[in-house]
Amino acid sequence: MPNTHLARLKSALVRPMAGGAWLSEVDGLRFIAIFTVVLQHLLERFARRSPLDLPHPVIDDQFAFFISRGTVGVFLFFAISGFVLALPFAKTHLLDAPKTSLRAFYARRLTRLEPPYIVWMTVFALVLLAKGAYSLPELFPHWLASITYTHVVFWPNDYSPINPVTWSLEIEVQFYLLAPFLSAAYFGIRDARRRRIGLLVFTAGWLLLQHYMGWWFFPGRNTLAGHLQHFLVGFLIADLYLTEWRKGAPQHRIWDWLAPLAYVAMCYTWTTELWKNFAFTAALLVLFMAAFRGVAFRRMLQNHWVAAFGGMCYTIYLMHLPLLEALVIFTAPITLTDILWVNFVLQTLLCLPVVAVASALFFLVLEKPFMRKRAPGEPIYKLPKVSLSSIYKKNAPAKPPIHAPEFLKNKPLIALLLASAAAANLQAQTAVAAPPPAVRNTQTPVVQSPPVQTLDIVDIAADSTADGPMPLDSIRLRPLPDLIAAALSLDPGLKANRVDSDKQFLAWQVQKRGWADLISVNGGGAYGNGLLTEAQAADNGTVTVSTGRLSTTVTLGLNIRVTGGDVLTRRQRTQIQKLQLDRLQHERTAIEMDIRKEVTALYCQVELALSVVRLKYEALENVRIAVGLAEKYFREGQLQLGEYSTMLGKMTAAEEECVKAKMEAKKLSLDLQLLVGSTCWR
Repeated sequence: MPNTHLARLKSALVRPMAGGAWLSEVDGLRFIAIFTVVLQHLLERFARRSPLDLPHPVIDDQFAFFISRGTVGVFLFFAISGFVLALPFAKTHLLDAPKTSLRAFYARRLTRLEPPYIVWMTVFALVLLAKGAYSLPELFPHWLASITYTHVVFWPNDYSPINPVTWSLEIEVQFYLLAPFLSAAYFGIRDARRRRIGLLVFTAGWLLLQHYMGWWFFPGRNTLAGHLQHFLVGFLIADLYLTEWRKGAPQHRIWDWLAPLAYVAMCYTWTTELWKNFAFTAALLVLFMAAFRGVAFRRMLQNHWVAAFGGMCYTIYLMHLPLLEALVIFTAPITLTDILWVNFVLQTLLCLPVVAVASALFFLVLEKPFMRKRAPGEPIYKLPKVSLSSIYKKNAPAKPPIHAPEFLKNKPLIALLLASAAAANLQAQTAVAAPPPAVRNTQTPVVQSPPVQTLDIVDIAADSTADGPMPLDSIRLRPLPDLIAAALSLDPGLKANRVDSDKQFLAWQVQKRGWADLISVNGGGAYGNGLLTEAQAADNGTVTVSTGRLSTTVTLGLNIRVTGGDVLTRRQRTQIQKLQLDRLQHERTAIEMDIRKEVTALYCQVELALSVVRLKYEALENVRIAVGLAEKYFREGQLQLGEYSTMLGKMTAAEEECVKAKMEAKKLSLDLQLLVGSTCWR
């Protein structure tokens, strides 16, 4: 059972998706971003309140310097926002998806982000007032400007005293307002090469303009003008993802090494120097690309807990700074040695679990209800539903037997007929269509229904525990997206298609470099003896003298072979390889669609079968009530043997229907488990 509770907690902490697939790599990047920001703020507060004589965090200690660079996580947040907000508009231009309504886009941003933001800013303002740090006339203008994201307008060189980290949220809002128009300008360019080169040139030009105009300093650094290049990195990643990586980015372990190197480069190039600004933007791009193209790095980002806490980064970002301010008051006096990094690790172990638990709780209460997509007319906020049935039903005391109303004692046959009619009515309903599990039959006039019948689901759920039968209402399937993802990762045809796609992609890359076949380099050398003969005159004739001489020859040549066929058809041959790669990608899409359809169909059938089982057991309970009354009246002599036998037959038939329904649910659930490769139950 602990594993079941852990699985439920993990499922509850995952952010709901308003549309599209869940990109766990992106939430993993969010975790890196928020983790670095929290560590930086913890170090600042510990250094301020520690009783130790700590070195200056930036100048005298490299460990402290590295931790103090946590603000680079904010710039990673900007790149992620550029990626996420560009996707719906990019799909319209690149994939011919339905057009995104601007009204829906802005309404979604408003209802998703503003309510938790107003709540936390109000809470923190009240705390400051209660502490006496500010008076109401002093604090109210800051509060009003903060919740309207205009604090930078009225205090351009200052952060909000209520929650200083909100400066970045004001920049995010400025980008939200321009994102649809920037997306239309960029993704409206059909040619991918021109589009990407244009973005790189524009980004370089913006960095030059930013340096020339001084936007990297106050007040420009608190506006979009000082950070637009970070959002544009997200635009480029969205472009690559939709056009080249959507069906699976080519992965290589070199990206596992480039990711930490890129982060270190970001830490040491976060300055106001122009060339370092270029290097910082390039490193940010490499880090983001590694999230999709790395092997171990991508697997780390996709870890369920990493992605889950990354998904709740908005809540952590809003509440971590005031919470750390309060925690460090109690934890800073706790020290081990005079070594900074040892004490900081201790502070991390003391403070971060508290931040994590508090953030998870308030994420479920204050943020997650606003993340789901709502139907028209549906209320914006709904309290999360928490069911305690699985906790107390096992140990609940037995209810006292329910007696029939007094007036039925004088009319036993009428009572039996009514109970039988109610049972038959329930059986007829299950034969036509099974209503949702929450529907209950309230038309039986005999007695109130007893506690929900427990069902031994050993024959249905493979992961049943040994604690006994589970309550019928606690039997739940895992979320459909999780089952689909498991089936997609297991399907052998899809795996083979990925291998073929990778192989074809490499063949395409080789074909693109086929021009190198027209160039050849050759060389040669010779080593040997030459013979020189000289004639010298002497008194008695001529003497011939032979001398040896070393001879060495070296040749080196570069040949360029230009053939008309190779030159004229190279583009076509490359295009053929690209078309074959596209064909494999289309086949993969078709396979994925078939798998999604099959899993969805089985999912619905299992849900229907479970509903039928529930109703069959309810029908059986009604018949058992009727049989109990029949037995009582039969013993008292008020009921004929034939009528009592009829009721026993009805109970036997109802039990048989329950067994059949349970076996059908078992068969369908086993079929579903064959597709997903593991248990399909929560």
